[in-house]
Amino acid sequence: MKQSGWPLVLALCLSVAQLLFTGLWCVLGAGLYGSPLAGMPTDELVRVWSVLAIGPFFAFPAALVLVLNRRAGAFCLVVSGLTGCVAMLFFRTGLLWTPVLLISALLFWIGAWQFETTSGS
Repeated sequence: MKQSGWPLVLALCLSVAQLLFTGLWCVLGAGLYGSPLAGMPTDELVRVWSVLAIGPFFAFPAALVLVLNRRAGAFCLVVSGLTGCVAMLFFRTGLLWTPVLLISALLFWIGAWQFETTSGS
């Protein structure tokens, strides 16, 4: 039975969008004051870059792994989403749910969805 390719294409598109929008956020921020990373203390900056590295910057390479091996790529996305949720607990910001929903939950959902599409065949 041949698998439909649209879940894979959607996963690739979402990962590219997440990578691009995160890159723009790092450079421009909300557009009002420039990059939000400029005035952060060093310890908080290390946390932010760690979450970005295991979250949206890892989404595109993990989506490329989906092309080669769906289960391995789905596993990478699920682990990245869960790790991002745990890492965000160490932030001192009050806006914890926004990055969890926009970054980690999306990665987890894409990975879990890919597991579902591979197990159905």
